[in-house]
Amino acid sequence: MKTQSKRLGVVLKVYIQKEKKMSDLMRDLTIQKQQEEEKLTQLYDYQKQYDNNFKEQAKQGITGSQLHSQQHFMDQLSDVIKGQHKALNDQNQYLQSVKEKYMQMLFKRQCFEKLIKKMEAKEQYQLDKAEQKMMDELTMQMLRANQK
Repeated sequence: MKTQSKRLGVVLKVYIQKEKKMSDLMRDLTIQKQQEEEKLTQLYDYQKQYDNNFKEQAKQGITGSQLHSQQHFMDQLSDVIKGQHKALNDQNQYLQSVKEKYMQMLFKRQCFEKLIKKMEAKEQYQLDKAEQKMMDELTMQMLRANQK
């Protein structure tokens, strides 16, 4: 018959697997966050480069339609950058919530492990006590047999 601590050990293994999946998710989200940050940096670099190129062209003279096109493009690029900021912010919030859940899981697992250790100690104590009782009974039977 399985002891209670061994049955809980099986549950602990399942819990550890879930914890590992959560850890893997955190790793993946961290990588995605870094990629989103890189995209934002690239967008800012592109915006700066495009603006600098336009300023160079403007020094040589531009038409009103070229100015209008440039402003329209820069507005669109600003909207894309705002969207990227939002995506990055959403990514950060999700990553933070996953980290919090992971920390809660980690704490619960540690508490669960302590509970199992206490149960194992109690079970071992009861086993030792039963074994000692059996040894005492055997000793008494041997003493009685020798007295006869």
